[in-house]
Amino acid sequence: METGYHYKNGNRQNAVWVGKFKTKKMKTGILLSMLFLSFSFSGFSTVWKVTYSGYKFTPDVITINTGDSVKFELSAYHNASEVDERTWSQGGNSHLASGFETPYGGGLLLPDKLGTGTHYFVCTPHASLGMKGKIIVQAVTAVSENKLLAGISVYPNPATDFIKVKTTGIKEDTFVISDQAGRQVLSGRLNPEATINISSLVPGLYFLQAGEQRKQVYKIVKQ
Repeated sequence: METGYHYKNGNRQNAVWVGKFKTKKMKTGILLSMLFLSFSFSGFSTVWKVTYSGYKFTPDVITINTGDSVKFELSAYHNASEVDERTWSQGGNSHLASGFETPYGGGLLLPDKLGTGTHYFVCTPHASLGMKGKIIVQAVTAVSENKLLAGISVYPNPATDFIKVKTTGIKEDTFVISDQAGRQVLSGRLNPEATINISSLVPGLYFLQAGEQRKQVYKIVKQ
């Protein structure tokens, strides 16, 4: 019977063992490749969380990148409905036809609902009480990920107390660290090998802006 293997010196047992080993190795390689591709496409995506406190979204303003998602965790009495800027400013609740809308209790907004620009949203039954917020989606450019570009590297990441910012070919520059709501929490000047004390920050995700005119944005995690 044809087995698909070539035997050397009639050693069928060894041939079968080698065949199984090669098959297992090939399957392992395919699995590792799939995992690598998955990480490559999703490694820099972030899921942002919005909750509530009484009749307020928390946070009520977040700045995210294209490709990120937003998860609303609300009560059974609250939802998030996108409206236009005028409706938002006037405390109205007329839903924007092309906008997103979560069920009551919340839900996950995927990137296809969050195009570049500002998304205004309200809680439909409580918009008149001021329960509203904004999602600001900024375009991701080639310099917006942690890829050690333009002579700047940031490490360790995640960090607990300090991060080091090493620059090459840049004598002095400035930096700004912002939280997920876009609020500036730290700022200062950079030298070629700067150490930034982040021990005062609460654990979470932050954004370090550095480089020429602070155009490079690095995601850093405070543990």
